[in-house]
Amino acid sequence: MDPTITFEVPGRPTPKARPYMTAGGKVFTPEKTAAAERSVKWMLRAAMKGRDPLTCPVAVEIVAHFPAAKAKAKWLVGRPHDQTPDIDNVVKLILDGCNRLAWKDDGQVYQILASGWWSHSDEARTVVKIYAWDPVEQLKLLDLPKTKTLRTFA
Repeated sequence: MDPTITFEVPGRPTPKARPYMTAGGKVFTPEKTAAAERSVKWMLRAAMKGRDPLTCPVAVEIVAHFPAAKAKAKWLVGRPHDQTPDIDNVVKLILDGCNRLAWKDDGQVYQILASGWWSHSDEARTVVKIYAWDPVEQLKLLDLPKTKTLRTFA
């Protein structure tokens, strides 16, 4: 199944940081998180090409390529990233950046596939693919036995 929307966020994958509260009770999102979400939205808008948000269920595939230090790149590149930042926090940031732009509500996301990999420092990026749920394609994947007639029940 081909993705409906594909985009890439250049640079080191950024995790979603926790908001903090001031002594006065105001809640703030850290600037690094806010800047990374703006970056996701910017790249998504370019990929959407003026289309409206999807209204059907969606699946999201996220592949984060973390930069390896040059001294360790020889044996790290191509291996799974198993250190901080955790992949789930990277996923949170991407999904929050896509909400209301790629889909109307985050409740539409029915499946997430995410992975983190070490890469060369100049290849650091996050690749996002969004798949709109298509019932016809889903039926093809089921590989149902062939029948001569299709019965419908009213």
